[in-house]
Amino acid sequence: MENQINNQNVNENPKLIDLLINHTEHRCQNGEKLLKKLRNIQKECHKIQSKSNQTKLTTTITTNIEQDSNSIKNIQSYSDHHQQQTNQSMPSSSISGIQLSQNNQTITTKINHTNDSFKRKSNHNEIETANKLRKQISNSESIDQNYRTATIQRSVQQMILFKGVDKSISSDKLPEIISKSNRQINDYLCSMNQIPSEAIQIRFWRKNQKSSDLIDYVVQVDCPIRTIIMRNLERKIIINNENVQTVDFPIRCYNCIGFNHMSFDCQTEQICYHCSGYHRHQDCSKKKEPPICCNCKAEQIRNQKPHNPYDLTCPIFQRMLDQAISQFKNRY
Repeated sequence: MENQINNQNVNENPKLIDLLINHTEHRCQNGEKLLKKLRNIQKECHKIQSKSNQTKLTTTITTNIEQDSNSIKNIQSYSDHHQQQTNQSMPSSSISGIQLSQNNQTITTKINHTNDSFKRKSNHNEIETANKLRKQISNSESIDQNYRTATIQRSVQQMILFKGVDKSISSDKLPEIISKSNRQINDYLCSMNQIPSEAIQIRFWRKNQKSSDLIDYVVQVDCPIRTIIMRNLERKIIINNENVQTVDFPIRCYNCIGFNHMSFDCQTEQICYHCSGYHRHQDCSKKKEPPICCNCKAEQIRNQKPHNPYDLTCPIFQRMLDQAISQFKNRY
């Protein structure tokens, strides 16, 4: 059209100019409309693509959940099948009294309680058997002369301080209360066929520093009972449902076997209570040799029978014991 239009045609045909302007405006308007349509189509395409991605993501998540659910069902079915086989393989005597549960921890707890009760019954039966044999031997009149009876000496006793015992408890009943309230001590006394008043003896007492309703007791006990209290019970015993703190009397350090301080305050290396070497007693290579008291060695005390620092005949221990008793009694 531009080739057909020249200056002459423009001068001769003014209507042609109007037509050209209208045509050009129409094309521009159509172009803007087309551009808007393209932009709208582009937006719709983005929306469709976004919905498609969300649909794919939802499908993927649903598939994974279904797979996990199937895996869980398979594991549960395998666990139930394995538990049924285990229950069938257990003897009826072991299952009696146990209600099977889907929770394995519950089953394990009940089995442990059954084992504990069985052990206690076994220990009780062994004690009864030993007592019966002892009676049969003592009552038997036809014992061969080649056999002789022997009396086992009681173990060496040590003293422990019980701090803060209820004042209302009678000192005569205290050994029996300690035995009944602490199962490990009671088991030991039963195994040794001892009564509490023989293995646990009250030496003296004083008023407690913190409360006038409490009393501190110095108690003399067999060495195994002292070991049970200090190690197994972690220096705490139960008296009438109350925890009572205990310490050696006089106070002794387990690290250097010295006196008047505790192991957590000790500034020296660990000392073996058998050979007085600087190592643990478990690692001692001289256990077959006579013991050497580290306290007597430190003070150069000689002409003493071989003994370890826990021996009640140790002169250092006797001296510290006298001092502790004097301080204990004179405090009030």
